[in-house]
Amino acid sequence: MAQFRSCAAIDLGAASLRLRLGADVPVAETVARAVLDEDGTVFAMGDDALVMEGRTWGAMQLCRPTAGGTVADHTVTLLMLRSMLRDAGRGRYSFGGRMGVCISAAVTDLGTAALRQLCRDAGFTDVRLVPQALAAAVGAGIPVDTPYASVIVDLGAEHTSAALLVCGRVIASRSTRFGGDALDALVARYLREEYQLVVSAGAAQQVKTALSVAGAGDSVPVRGQNAATGRPRGLSLPVEELRQLLLPRAVAAVCDQVTAVLAGCPVEMSADIFERGLVLTGGAAKLHGLEEAIRIEADLPVHVADDCEHAAVLGAQRLMADNWAGLDRSAFRATTLSGAELEPEPAAAP
Repeated sequence: MAQFRSCAAIDLGAASLRLRLGADVPVAETVARAVLDEDGTVFAMGDDALVMEGRTWGAMQLCRPTAGGTVADHTVTLLMLRSMLRDAGRGRYSFGGRMGVCISAAVTDLGTAALRQLCRDAGFTDVRLVPQALAAAVGAGIPVDTPYASVIVDLGAEHTSAALLVCGRVIASRSTRFGGDALDALVARYLREEYQLVVSAGAAQQVKTALSVAGAGDSVPVRGQNAATGRPRGLSLPVEELRQLLLPRAVAAVCDQVTAVLAGCPVEMSADIFERGLVLTGGAAKLHGLEEAIRIEADLPVHVADDCEHAAVLGAQRLMADNWAGLDRSAFRATTLSGAELEPEPAAAP
C-alpha cells in the first residue's frame, strides 16, 4: 500500500530528466538524449546517446525528447521514464501513487496535456503540476510560506528565469531564451572565429562544464577539426579567456530578468530582497565566478543553492509528501488523472 500511495516528482529539463521517488531515495537522473535508428526505433538513450553525439552515421539521428519544459517526443520520453522507474525499483506494473511535475509558466495548455499523459502512461494516477520556481525555492531551502519576499533564479539549458515569491505564491516571473545551450553555442562560435577550430555541440558543452571546476590559472583542453584543412586538431584554452567570454552574457541574462521581476514591486518587498538577496538554481549556476559577478553587477547578496541542479525535483517531491503544508493550494495547477477524462480538482482538495 505504501508503494501504491508513494509520492514522486519529476523535472523534465532540456538537458536531463530528474526523478525522485521518495524522501529517502536519491535523485535518479538521465541525459535527455536518444539516438533513433533509420526506422525510428531507439538505438541508444541517456549517457549512451550522449557519447554518440556527433558520431551518428547513415540515417541515424540524435533526438532531444524534451524541450521547453515539456514533452517533445512522447515515445522516447516514456521509455526513459519507465527505465528510470525500473532502475529505481518501481516496476512498470506497480501502478498508483502521486506525481508532482515541475512546470514553467511558459508551458502551453498543449504542453501541459502532454505532461499529464506521460505520467498517466507511466502508471501514476494522481498528477499535480507544481510551478517550477516554487519547487526550486522549496528545494533550495527558502522559507516560502512567509510574507517576506524571495527571488529565485533558475539557469537552465534553454532558459534563464527569475521569479518573485511571497506566501507560497509566484507573484511575478520573467524568462528569456538564454541558457546553457546558448553558452555552448557561444563557445563553439568563438573557437571557430578566433582559433579556426570546429567543435561539436558536445565538445563545447564539455569545455563549458570544465569552467565549473577549473582554477584561475588552468587551461581547458579542446579537440576538434581544423576549419581550413579538415584535419583533427587540438588546443588548450585558458580558463580566464573562457570566463571573459561567458560570464558577461550569463550575468546580463540574470540581471535583466531580476530587474524585470522587481519592477513595480512594493517597497517592503524590495527591502526583503535587499536583505535576503537572490538564490541561484539550475546547472549553469555552478559556473565558477558567476555568483560573485552577479553580486557585483546586481549589488545584492547572491547564494547558489546546495544541489542546485536538483533543487526543483527535490522541492516538488517534498511538496507532494507534505501535502503542501502551510501553502496556499490555489497557487497550484492541480489535476487528477482517472479513467479517460482529465478533470480539474477543486482548489481545496487534499
